Amino acid sequence: PVERLPPDVLVNIFIHCLQKRAASNTTGAAPLLLCEVCSSWRTLALQTPRLW
Repeated sequence: PVERLPPDVLVNIFIHCLQKRAASNTTGAAPLLLCEVCSSWRTLALQTPRLW
């Protein structure tokens, strides 16, 4: 399950997904969507400047 992934792995996944979205010009709300998944993803996303 995703809960077992270390935070640094999740951050790399988040960044990778955002880079793919950037290529299609649909990045607008992507970091905010990560914040809506669960509290741990919200905390992680907000603590990752590269997402913003």
